[in-house]
Parts: sequence; structure tokens; C-alpha cells
Amino acid sequence: MAEADNLILEHLTHMRGQLDCVEHRLEDVIVRQATSNGLLPTIPCSLPRSIQNSIALMRESRVSKSGSTSSKAK
Repeated sequence: MAEADNLILEHLTHMRGQLDCVEHRLEDVIVRQATSNGLLPTIPCSLPRSIQNSIALMRESRVSKSGSTSSKAK
């Protein structure tokens, strides 16, 4: 019985690792998609905190870039 339990735990551990990889890739895709489409304000707030932090950083960099760009244009 212990051998079966170990096998199940091994599979669950592997599945969790794969799920973490998929989540991480999805976070990257969402941020890239939002950035390329200019849709940062329309992304729902129910995203994991790591995605929300990434979006906040992207917004800050866009604001600072647009502020510096507009001052150069003047």
C-alpha cells in the first residue's frame, strides 16, 4: 500500500510542477497581450497577485515613458 501511495504522491508532485509552469507561462502571455493591445485597464482584478504586480509595473513604466516622450516632443 505504501508503494501505491508513493506512486500517487510522485504523480501529484509532477502534475503540480507542470501546473506551476503553465500558470507562469499564462501570466507572461497575459501581460504581453495586454501590453501589445494597450488593454491594461481592462484586465480583470481576479488575477493572481503576481500578475497584478506585473501589470502595475507595466503601467508605471508606460506612464513614465509617456511623460518623458511628451516632454521631448514639446
